[in-house]
Amino acid sequence: MISILIYWLFILVICYAQGLALNKLFKANLSFSLTIILGIIGITTLANLVAFFAPINFLFLATVIIISILFIVFNLKYFSTHFKSHLIVFKNRKNLFTIIFSSLVFAIYSSGFSNINDDGLYYTQTIMWLNQHGLVHGLSNLHLSLGLCSSWHVFQAIFSFPNLVNLNDVNGLLLLVFTLFILEKNETEQNAFTNYLQYVLVLCISILFFSAPNPDFAIIILSAMAIQLFISNKNYPLIIVLAAFCFSIKISAIITSLLAVYLLIKYKDTNKSKQLLILAVAIVFIHITKNIYQTAYPLYPYKIISFNFDWKTPESILNFFTDGVKTWAYSDKYKPTDIQQIKETDQWQVAKNLLFRTGSKGLINKVILLSFLLSNVLVAYCYFKKKLEQKIIAMHTVTCLSLIIWFVFAPQYRFALPMLIYFLAFIISLIYKEILSLKFKINLWYFHVLFLLVFFAISLTGIKVNGNQTSSQIGTFNKIDAQQILVPKPEYSFKMDTIMVNGQTYFHAQGNRYCWNSPLPCMSKGYEKIIFENYHYRISLRGKNINEGFKFIYYY
Repeated sequence: MISILIYWLFILVICYAQGLALNKLFKANLSFSLTIILGIIGITTLANLVAFFAPINFLFLATVIIISILFIVFNLKYFSTHFKSHLIVFKNRKNLFTIIFSSLVFAIYSSGFSNINDDGLYYTQTIMWLNQHGLVHGLSNLHLSLGLCSSWHVFQAIFSFPNLVNLNDVNGLLLLVFTLFILEKNETEQNAFTNYLQYVLVLCISILFFSAPNPDFAIIILSAMAIQLFISNKNYPLIIVLAAFCFSIKISAIITSLLAVYLLIKYKDTNKSKQLLILAVAIVFIHITKNIYQTAYPLYPYKIISFNFDWKTPESILNFFTDGVKTWAYSDKYKPTDIQQIKETDQWQVAKNLLFRTGSKGLINKVILLSFLLSNVLVAYCYFKKKLEQKIIAMHTVTCLSLIIWFVFAPQYRFALPMLIYFLAFIISLIYKEILSLKFKINLWYFHVLFLLVFFAISLTGIKVNGNQTSSQIGTFNKIDAQQILVPKPEYSFKMDTIMVNGQTYFHAQGNRYCWNSPLPCMSKGYEKIIFENYHYRISLRGKNINEGFKFIYYY
């Protein structure tokens, strides 16, 4: 826990310095938390660019540190003035307690083993590839998920320390920055209830995402920030930058993408902070180029456009990936026979399967639908009562369109969480303002502290809150032990197995269908078997070593 707090402080200082440099360059005049966010975006964009030519290792981090120190030294007055001007949020004792307590609880909960399946599937492996090799042609052929190469994993790769301690916890850090963002806004805005309500809803679901650099959670937080900036009529160019960064994190960031399109159309003639739009364009361009470099598809994993490079992932296999995302959403199945069965089912039956599936996912799907329907009813009612501002109508329209796109392309519940949080915040805040506030007042700060206490209790008692079976293969969180007071749980440890394909050895963890921190290159035996038996492809090196990338060879 202590090492995580020191680690977070180190990252915050670096990101604040880098964000302040961009703040000065673009004359953006951002708050303390948004300056940190801008720093995260700036450093990650630079790392994405460097990864084409070199690994994102300690040499890159050392360069960033030197640049940050030089900026602070040569701009000490500017640095000091900006920091002091935003100290108001720390001078409030309640805010200071909230920040300190949040930091401790987030760090405690971040110190356990990862319990997210996709961490073993590709998060850790993506970070390892970036640390050791940078971007590699045809990496998506090694495993389809590796082609995603989220900017959130690039950010994690910058601050990774291989062979030292397992500091795989940037989601806890981002939630802490979001906490600062909310406290800052509540110091200056009257719309504090809705802002804080959205934060509390994010806090509720965050328990599922602490233990790994899950990009979906980054999308949830950054989308919430973009929505609040939009509703507050603040810094539209920054919202577009946030949208571009979310797009580079994951293409499923629909709500921010549509919001950016709306802003570009609505305010195309504005001259405010146009320099920030250059940054947004650069982020999107670099990400699309990165997709081409690794997969030959600009909008990977979708095959709308492609280039016939030798490292191109075959379209039939890519269909297996995108159709598998849908099939997993309906039934937690992914085999080609399962995918074909779903494809042959009519859309109405598929929708019923999605809505009426059992378990927690079925419950969340029902909540998503009900919140969508109820929010539309309330919007219609308020519209005829002339109680809605145009920006709220625009935001609601964008959110509804986002949910429809989600349903058509990738209806996994976690992709819809940004929309769900907005709908729930809108519904609850409207009911509170119109009905409940007339009878009593609610202070959401107490709910904030309550959830922090729940997290703390889980850490002390070891109550299981995640149903993933993969976590049982690497260890469970259990309750906090003496070791975790100083450092996080150790890295995953598996016995290694190997598989030989076309003269190249691939590592694989024994008794586990995922790779986790297996040496590179790692490939699941199950994945190799599925690709060959169903599509008659086998992976091969493009050249003499893995730095030259991978390609598929078709066997007739």
